[in-house]
Amino acid sequence: MGVFIWNAAMITAQLVALFVRLQKPECRREAATDLAVFAGLDKCIVFANDPKSELFFTPLGFKQISAENEPWQTFLKRVGSIGMSSALLIDPETHEETPVFGVSDADNHCVLVFFGGMPETRALTAINTMLPLLGAKLACERDAAMASSHAARVVDATQRADALHEQLERMKATGSARDGLHIEAGQQTTLTDAKVTVRKASEELNKALDMSRVDLQVAYERAEQELAYRREAENKLRLADRRKDEFIATISHELRTPLNAVLGWAELLRMRSLVDPQVNKGIEAIIRSAKTQVNLINDLLDTSSIVAGKIVLHIETFDLADVLERARETVEPLASQKNITIRADYALKESMQGDSARLRQVFWNLLCNAIKFTPNGGSIAIRARSDGVHAQVAIVDTGMGIEEGFLPYVFERFRQADPSLRRKYGGLGLGLSIAKQFVEMHGGSIQVTSDGIDKGTTFLVNLPHTASEFGLPGESPGSSEEFDLHYVRALAVDDDPDARDVVSQILSSFGIQVTVTDSALHALQLLETEEFDVLLSDIAMPYMDGIAFMTQVRAIKDPIRAMIPALALTAFSDAARFTQARSAGFNVVMTKPVLAMDLARSITRLLYKK
Repeated sequence: MGVFIWNAAMITAQLVALFVRLQKPECRREAATDLAVFAGLDKCIVFANDPKSELFFTPLGFKQISAENEPWQTFLKRVGSIGMSSALLIDPETHEETPVFGVSDADNHCVLVFFGGMPETRALTAINTMLPLLGAKLACERDAAMASSHAARVVDATQRADALHEQLERMKATGSARDGLHIEAGQQTTLTDAKVTVRKASEELNKALDMSRVDLQVAYERAEQELAYRREAENKLRLADRRKDEFIATISHELRTPLNAVLGWAELLRMRSLVDPQVNKGIEAIIRSAKTQVNLINDLLDTSSIVAGKIVLHIETFDLADVLERARETVEPLASQKNITIRADYALKESMQGDSARLRQVFWNLLCNAIKFTPNGGSIAIRARSDGVHAQVAIVDTGMGIEEGFLPYVFERFRQADPSLRRKYGGLGLGLSIAKQFVEMHGGSIQVTSDGIDKGTTFLVNLPHTASEFGLPGESPGSSEEFDLHYVRALAVDDDPDARDVVSQILSSFGIQVTVTDSALHALQLLETEEFDVLLSDIAMPYMDGIAFMTQVRAIKDPIRAMIPALALTAFSDAARFTQARSAGFNVVMTKPVLAMDLARSITRLLYKK
């Protein structure tokens, strides 16, 4: 499962040469060491997957590691399942405990294991792009070895049968039984009897050989038929998988589209600070319910994508304190409703690299879980620390706690200690499972501790990070709320009238001068004749969709107009469409329903923080 986006600029001649050497068994060990140095580490081992035994082996060129090494096999299978992971394991060569990081190719043919920590982010991105080439080579080697083994057994059996047949033919031709029959004096056995015996044995052998040939032909035909059935089944599975993806994408779009109008208008009403407290209370309830619905949709879609191995991480440089603060701000209304205090203490200086949106989702899930199981008047603490190599985030609540016997099952999907809690507190039981998957995809780990019932719970998240050499400086929490968007001219394109009205009102509330249109063709005409500072567009539109529209925008002859900052606002949430939108030229892709503050924040960063 690929977790990085192709970036040709990262593929250097040095890396290509390393992967060429990895194709050759005699060069593999040395090439793997050089690859580790390329990634900023000292050691790397290649493992090949054997689907038949469901085990991983070191290929030709490496010292064999026992298939009975259960910790290693468990780790390698986890890497193959989620794309990448980290662990503490015993080095099979030095027999010392060491941190390891594994990454697999999309088809799970092979796993690269780096010793000593996580590779540098840019190097890992490039390696992940090249890895399918090595995976395909190792798969071919495996298939060739199996074919060679089968051929050797067939040749051996044929040679034995031929030798026995020749021996019996000689006996029959010479009329002598000396080669295979010893006649003792006084016995009634005659030479004629020996000839008959030899002839019968020869006939039986010929029959057996004929039957073997028939059996082989039948077996061959069955194998061909089985192969045809398997190919047909694989094609049907691929078709079903594609249809499932299309169905999930459609469901996502249809569920999010009405929520976009509900949440957008509710936020606009809240920003107007209506006098009637009951109306304000109702607006808050609408916003809470809509956000809950959005997050339930996200959890279902993310779980489906994780199981299918289709989650893609969008790597960027970000400030972890900003991610934590954004998550805290999102859940603050839920905490206020229960009079729960959330205290934050961020001792973070270095920037991090990873998918900030996915990590924000992790901490949102953890905070929602803490709020859900903390009684009225309780408290939650967020503590973040960094040692320059790893960041550690602790979320501590004074809630109902967890029984010791249930702690190992906390991160399993659909699991709750008491089924009655689901009816009382709601939810699908997916949030913690998703959080664990996203943390591990970043090469981190997540743990949970509790002293028991009514003694609170602590979730501890460890994330590796590399200080950015080329990213933007981090922002202090709250600075992103200062928007200066007056006199900004925006063009918004959406075929849905409710969506157009909502985005127009949101942008206008921040002082933006908005022009809206329901057609990509009309938008292209406007871009040719009028001046705009930012472009917002839907993806799924009739006649010309957002991808084709953005491609044409970037092809406008006037370079200033062609390079207008652009945001995609889409009710689709699958990674493939996000990648497609970015490839077409969108600078930012946002999933509907879009929160007013998030939209203003994205436009501010896009215009003023290039």
